[in-house]
Amino acid sequence: MRYLVLGSSSFYGSNFVKFLKERGESVQGLARPQFDLGKDFSLPSSDVIVNFIAENTPAESWEDPERWLQTNIIYQNRLFEEIRKKEISLYVHISTPEVYGSNAHWLKERKDYLPLTPSAVSRACSDMLLQTYWRAYRFPMIITRTTNVYGPGQQETRLIPKAFRLLSQGEKFTVFGTGRSQRSFIHVRDACRGLYILSKDGKPGEHYHISTQKQYSILEVVRMICKILGKGEVEFKLDKVGKEHAYLLNSDKMRALGWHDQIELNEGLREYASQNGYLEDQRKFKVKVETIDG
Repeated sequence: MRYLVLGSSSFYGSNFVKFLKERGESVQGLARPQFDLGKDFSLPSSDVIVNFIAENTPAESWEDPERWLQTNIIYQNRLFEEIRKKEISLYVHISTPEVYGSNAHWLKERKDYLPLTPSAVSRACSDMLLQTYWRAYRFPMIITRTTNVYGPGQQETRLIPKAFRLLSQGEKFTVFGTGRSQRSFIHVRDACRGLYILSKDGKPGEHYHISTQKQYSILEVVRMICKILGKGEVEFKLDKVGKEHAYLLNSDKMRALGWHDQIELNEGLREYASQNGYLEDQRKFKVKVETIDG
């Protein structure tokens, strides 16, 4: 199949492009197509389109909500219209667990949302808009939501890269609230393998969760990083506005397709530390990953 990856310069998107190339797939990446009103624009021909484009920094979205609304609703609508004109077998929309708000239990796929930030509201609107395209046009789409993705090349503003950088330099790491917010962390290679399986076996019109079955508090993750580094100090500050205290996704639908996560968090953290020169003995640490057919 011919893949077109939109948002190919993003952390998750670039890793997916690499994943596809490693498997000999035909893939073309676009960082972010520009849509100018009144001008014609055509996406390259493809069989499967995977869209990673989004503004997705919840806390910062309070500072300029319109920017998030423009990208995640108006821009996405233009993109849906362009894709609708093309003959494709599948469109994979990368959404976020934040559309659900905070949930204390392993949540199954659902279509009712309770977003807590402007960013999450805009992502929920995009999802709902896409669902109307499915109902009206049988637009061949699926929506995926992946829990906290980490791994090589992640932005240094994210929890794990930021914690490694600051703690390795002897600086304190700030944890907001009590640090007990629960998350499920998934290695980007596991997440990409899930998307790859969905691109072949996903059912149009469905939603899928890509998640591990383990949860960790933010404080637990930071302590794991401190242990790997052999040092570290944490300070606490007031929680951010609209922060979800837990989002845990049930991934039974993905597992029914034969997918499962393979990389334990501690293994992934040690691999990240080795790749970025944070291990004192500098020994290369690699995790064992199973292969999949195709």
